[in-house]
Amino acid sequence: MSITIKELAKRLDVSPGTVSKAFNNRKDISEELKVRILATAKQLGYTPNPIARRLSLNRSQIVGVFILCRHDIHLKESMALEFLDGIADEASRYNYDILLFTVTRDTVKQSYMELCRQKKVEGAIFIGLTIDDPLLGELKESEIPIAAIDCDLKGINTSLITSDNTHGIQLGLQYLVDMGHENIGFLKACNASEVSNIRFKAYKDFLMEKELYDSQYVYAGDFSKESGYRIGKEIAKMKPPITAIFTVGDWMAIGAMQALKESGIRVPDDISILGFDNIVQGEWTEPTLTTIGQDGIGMGRAAFRYIWDWWEQDRRGETVLLNPELIVRKSVCFR
Repeated sequence: MSITIKELAKRLDVSPGTVSKAFNNRKDISEELKVRILATAKQLGYTPNPIARRLSLNRSQIVGVFILCRHDIHLKESMALEFLDGIADEASRYNYDILLFTVTRDTVKQSYMELCRQKKVEGAIFIGLTIDDPLLGELKESEIPIAAIDCDLKGINTSLITSDNTHGIQLGLQYLVDMGHENIGFLKACNASEVSNIRFKAYKDFLMEKELYDSQYVYAGDFSKESGYRIGKEIAKMKPPITAIFTVGDWMAIGAMQALKESGIRVPDDISILGFDNIVQGEWTEPTLTTIGQDGIGMGRAAFRYIWDWWEQDRRGETVLLNPELIVRKSVCFR
């Protein structure tokens, strides 16, 4: 029979509450005592009962996840799966469960916070939030921790989890300029997408500084492969003097690449294409897709960790910024 928390506490001459604090990595217990408790627990084969722990703390150990963009973009064609992979991976380390809400921004019939209260989640992670969402206000005033990926809520209990998008765009544009490109088009998403706006502003600022910006080379889509394909066909018909296209997301790049190739335009010989995200599909396009890589799994992990740290380490609103990197493949050539 396995040892109980009371028996373990008695062996160590501490209270069961102190043992619980050690397993929860609380700050109000010394590192020396924490190490001694954990070492003794391992030696005696003690593992905490997650159900009992939840009851004693009056907490569910469930984190809610909202993927609000599923109505517009197929889940298989978004970064949401990478984020979710990271969330699930980190949650499993702390014996937490994930509750995936089925609502999208177009189907929600009650407030996000009311849904969280009904399901008794300890916190919520939002993917696909837009700055025109009528329910943003309640999230900013949330009493439970909220981690928003790529949307800055600026609330006391909220955290922004994102990549350094400005730096990522600068990395990509500098590479294109170094490769001899001056007429560089940009495929952005809708104005309600904060991350798209940040990436577009970085693109515009960079090229304006070099006196290379031309608003005629900017096209609006929605992150999807379909919108990239539509814009690619448009570019092929108009035949503007663009030598390179930088897209706000990889799926748009893949769609544009397909449309250009169907129209007899060679990639990268006639037009180079640079994406943003580094999705796995980009490794299998023809040519393979040069892109700005962001750590989607790392972002998911950071989102969950904020929820956990809010409860355990008294962590409050902050921004977690991950560094992107240039992934050079075959879709960009020297001009």
